[in-house]
Amino acid sequence: METTISHNTPATDRFSWKRVAMVGRYYYPTLRLQIILYPLISLAVGIATYSTKLWNYSALIEAFYGILSVALSFMYYWAPTVFSRSNGRAIEVMLPARSSEKSTFIVLYTIVGISALVYLPQFLCYIAFTLISGDSSIFSAYDMLHLTTGERIAAGLFSALQALVPICTCLLAVFAYKKSRVAMGILWSIVSLIGLALVAMIYTIIYIASNGVERFSNIAIGGSDAIEQLVHIVSPIAYVCGAFSLTYVLAIIWFTVRTIHKTQI
Repeated sequence: METTISHNTPATDRFSWKRVAMVGRYYYPTLRLQIILYPLISLAVGIATYSTKLWNYSALIEAFYGILSVALSFMYYWAPTVFSRSNGRAIEVMLPARSSEKSTFIVLYTIVGISALVYLPQFLCYIAFTLISGDSSIFSAYDMLHLTTGERIAAGLFSALQALVPICTCLLAVFAYKKSRVAMGILWSIVSLIGLALVAMIYTIIYIASNGVERFSNIAIGGSDAIEQLVHIVSPIAYVCGAFSLTYVLAIIWFTVRTIHKTQI
């Protein structure tokens, strides 16, 4: 794809969504395969996973499809490595667009675009199989935990925020490093996942210790109120991890935008 590579954008020129679209056209040949494959893989994994739950396949097959779902998550986390073109960085710098316009496309594609490519087909599978079975509790842990509508929305938002931690970390690493951009993106996304897990584990220990271990003893023995107590533990942990994730993601996006801006100087 031919792209004009002259700095013809004045510093005083206003932000332009047309130039954002131009940046998208520049990246499209690189992103095209991802745009095609990700929703197809997601749809296949969704159909396999939900059909397993609907028709009660063997535990071995269900475990296999569970592994596929985990693999899909890592596809999502590492998707920004697609921006690590080994021979295109000089051209990226010379694109006739402001750094704010380049970072707008890159961040929006990463957070909105990739999320839609990976999780929208999964959501459509959930809707389809719920209509087929007439019972959403087969597919949703929220129904098993008897969460209210507000709790479900909050849990979904916190889950999405936590998923943004590794993908945004990967994005920053891809643009922050000049060499081994793919490897560094993968490495730092894994580090961010470990860090998030440590935050959740430390807060869980503090929360249980401060509220008395005996209050949650029924969870271990499966008492009648085990589910209620489990929700009682999980909810504050989700709030804390969600708040941490939101703060972290906003900071990482800011650093990513600054990094992209510095490459234009």
